[in-house]
Amino acid sequence: MKRHAIVLALVAIALCTANDSLARKWASKSGQHTIDAELVEVQIVLKKADGKNTTVSVDDLSESDRQFVLRFLEPDREEFRNPFVSDKTNKGILSGKVVSITDGDTIGVLVDSKTVKVRLQGVDCPERGQPFGTVARKLASSLCFGKQAEVHVSGTDRYGRTLGDVVVDGKNVSHELLAAGLAWHYKQYSDDMRLAALETEAREAKRGLWADSDAIAPWEWRRLPARERNKQATDAGKPYQPSEVLGASPRGPPKKETSAGKYWLTTSSGVRHNSSCRWYHNTKNGRECGSDEGRACKVCGG
Repeated sequence: MKRHAIVLALVAIALCTANDSLARKWASKSGQHTIDAELVEVQIVLKKADGKNTTVSVDDLSESDRQFVLRFLEPDREEFRNPFVSDKTNKGILSGKVVSITDGDTIGVLVDSKTVKVRLQGVDCPERGQPFGTVARKLASSLCFGKQAEVHVSGTDRYGRTLGDVVVDGKNVSHELLAAGLAWHYKQYSDDMRLAALETEAREAKRGLWADSDAIAPWEWRRLPARERNKQATDAGKPYQPSEVLGASPRGPPKKETSAGKYWLTTSSGVRHNSSCRWYHNTKNGRECGSDEGRACKVCGG
């Protein structure tokens, strides 16, 4: 009975409006027992590290935790299947040169003359167009583009991408993104305690995207209407600018940045963008440039 009650409560939280009625005839799993009642609240029992149990209301859980509970109770529902575990048999280590950066958590690695698209395990970076999406992509690029990488493969996702941890110059790229405050720990699909700790540390220090107390997780952003996404589709005005985030280690002082790294030239149009522009490092054809190259963007002033 508890299993069904929790599932229905979570569905109600996600889909019902305040005017929706939760009164119905409830039935046990066997169907032998029924009761007419209205669903008011659902509680779950959590076992703490000290072995003691604590009871909390589902309403008090974060969105990701509610989704986790629902996914645990009904793992076979299509919308809650893990998109990153369609194949767990393809394990091992791939080595190759990083030849493309799709976004902060997806890269291309050249292995035996073939480009393998790799999705970082356990993290989710802001989407392109989402605040800090460009910054996350730039950090991933600075960490691994053009360098030799090791991909510790954990499987293949349903989109055909290789899933795993990427290590470059001894650094785990997922760890670096989380430490810089440019990624979320994807708790729906990962229980890695190291990733969880890195996110917590960055959040408490208000690094990167965590400087915004209302930062929207990528999985929630993807569900927003296009009009709402467009309203927020810029990195400009955030407390942490690209040069500040990317020029500094989470544990060290900022590095000096050259003039060439502060501008982006869209080679197809010859337009120059500065680091606050939404098109900075975010055009199909482009390269870093100096302040005297191309013509200034009319939006950011180049």
